[in-house]
Amino acid sequence: MSKKWIICAAAAAACASIAAHPVHNKIAAMPDAGKNALFAKLLASESPACSTVKRTFFQGFDSAGAAHWSVQCAGATTYQVMIENDAKGTSKIMDCQTLQLLGASCFKKY
Repeated sequence: MSKKWIICAAAAAACASIAAHPVHNKIAAMPDAGKNALFAKLLASESPACSTVKRTFFQGFDSAGAAHWSVQCAGATTYQVMIENDAKGTSKIMDCQTLQLLGASCFKKY
């Protein structure tokens, strides 16, 4: 098999994995008000709490197919929510200030 076909096959597998991301696909299809309500519910127990979301931004997928969303709360707090590519939509949350200390950023497409 030539290198060109291996690259194409790998790219197709990655695209198929992303296309099959059930939770991200549902979120992406929601209107902004629906996304805001969903992320507010998810972030309500964070410290500081985020009971009202002003803005969401889809950053992209990482190499494992996890979707990364940036979320701006009504206050100044911002978070990144990573949603794994599994049926449950397992998520991990990090505030953007901490993420920036690690050399990454929110609200930036990748």
